Amino acid sequence: MRKIIFAAIVMIIFIFPVYLHAEIYKYVGEDGKTYFTDNYNAIPENQRKKMDKIEEYEGSTATDTSSELPKNEAPQKNNEETIDLLEARKPLEKKQQDLDKEFKGLQAEKEIIDKDRDNAKTKTEILKYNEKVADYNKKLAEYEQKRKTFNSEVDEYNKLVKKDIADKYEKIKDKYEKTQNTNETNKKE
Repeated sequence: MRKIIFAAIVMIIFIFPVYLHAEIYKYVGEDGKTYFTDNYNAIPENQRKKMDKIEEYEGSTATDTSSELPKNEAPQKNNEETIDLLEARKPLEKKQQDLDKEFKGLQAEKEIIDKDRDNAKTKTEILKYNEKVADYNKKLAEYEQKRKTFNSEVDEYNKLVKKDIADKYEKIKDKYEKTQNTNETNKKE
């Protein structure tokens, strides 16, 4: 049973983004089995009063906080590294939005240039068209450089996230092994 719980916790950590704040609920179903979910609405209404809210804090793994906190009060985050990663993600999201907006502008400009190509008949119109293409190509090259820089920043951020996940996994694994060793010691006594 403990191996199943351990496997469930590990899967939750790797499947769900660790850095998005999600509450995990534990409840015992009518069949007597223990269930874990992050969707409050998935818990049967008659089980909601009996369920436990689980949170993870630095230095410990899943902790039952249902008896420590009033129902509507969220626990304070004390994992500075997670908060730092969340803060580091915000400018990346802003850059992504800016790059998407710039790309849409480039697409619109390309459509206009394509129409101008079809309408360019005289030498002067063709020269103007060529200038627009050259200007567009400069903008596109600048955009591609920005995108390349952004992708490098995302790669660095992802490395930090993977390292943090690996560290948290090791903490959970260590705590699980300590618990197993304690249980084995208690059985021998």
